[in-house]
Amino acid sequence: MRILLTADPIGGVWSYALELCEALRPLHASVALVTLGRSLTASQRAQLEPMDHVTLYETKFRLEFGIPLVTAPWDDCEGLFEPGKDYLVAQDGVQMRAHLQSLCRDRGYAESLSRHGLQTIRARHTCAHRVRELLSICRELVAQE
Repeated sequence: MRILLTADPIGGVWSYALELCEALRPLHASVALVTLGRSLTASQRAQLEPMDHVTLYETKFRLEFGIPLVTAPWDDCEGLFEPGKDYLVAQDGVQMRAHLQSLCRDRGYAESLSRHGLQTIRARHTCAHRVRELLSICRELVAQE
């Protein structure tokens, strides 16, 4: 089994990524760990050394969806994102490779996908959006009592 895992090397996300990588070891998974944002510290690199099933790919890409997203199928149950405009869906490895090759060949397309995804996140998937949503749920629960 091969797993692609993205993480930023800051705070809790890094800890969770390491925990997940370690949990995948008994499953004989090969993990491609792609970091976004700042470079890893020497201490973080040392944390990865005993994980011979993990291959690190460091990037300087921004953390805010400043890159095009290609994903396996998932259920966007809230309908926040629009496939084909905010991200691409790959049904299998062949389609994933084709999407990635297309994005590498056509920078305009990659930038358009990135831009639209980022606009959607800023408009509909921010922390402020989530707080408003949670407050609304709380108000509804209080009203039901």
